[in-house]
Amino acid sequence: MNKPIILLLILTCSCKSVYLYTVAQNVKPKVDQTEPNSKGFVYENDSLTMTYNFWSEHGSLAFVLYNKLSIPIYVDWKKSSFIYNGGKFDYWKDQTNVSSVSQANSYQYMGTIDPTSPYQLFNISRSASVSLVSKDERVTFIPPHSYIFVCRFLITATVLPGVYLSSTKEVINPRNLFSKTCKVQYDEYWHLNTPLTFRNFLTFSTTEKFESEFYVDNSFYISSVQQLRLSLFESYEDDKMFQDSSYKMFYQNE
Repeated sequence: MNKPIILLLILTCSCKSVYLYTVAQNVKPKVDQTEPNSKGFVYENDSLTMTYNFWSEHGSLAFVLYNKLSIPIYVDWKKSSFIYNGGKFDYWKDQTNVSSVSQANSYQYMGTIDPTSPYQLFNISRSASVSLVSKDERVTFIPPHSYIFVCRFLITATVLPGVYLSSTKEVINPRNLFSKTCKVQYDEYWHLNTPLTFRNFLTFSTTEKFESEFYVDNSFYISSVQQLRLSLFESYEDDKMFQDSSYKMFYQNE
């Protein structure tokens, strides 16, 4: 007697998850405010405009610096810092960078050294090596009505310590609005209990010798952390509404 064979199809989902961080501006200055818009956090004064976009894995301290004046602006990177939870990291170091570039080629040909000898196979090898010496510029010159793009620091290299994700909420998958909601663990913070604050402190002048200086000190903090399944995170990336606000976010794979 033949027994029926029952096949069980087990559907499994990826357990991989992504931490999604949201950045907010710290205590607002009374003058020269940093305001969010559809393109990023924007700081503006009479001389310049700085537009931030943090979206990347690990978060990038990336910004566009635009000179609004009809005269040049200079940035002194030695007097500028990325400040991470109170710790100072320098934009510029007084060091020389040396890199080496080498190239090797090998050739084969049939020939003879002695005219009375038969042809033989010869190998010829040639190599060359060049050392390149460079040094980061301490001062950057920005012409009138032009901009530079700066991206030198990551906001975090690992999942932030002190993140406990004590709350749970139900969210809708943007790819399938009629599907069941997904549970997301999260936590929210304000500037006094956040696990991370960071600042971008820059020194400027309108003269090359820096006879007079002015400063920009933009401060931010992590306002929320969410732990998402990888599939949900990928659907968020395709969502137009999410894309419009992604400048104030960054992510970290588990």
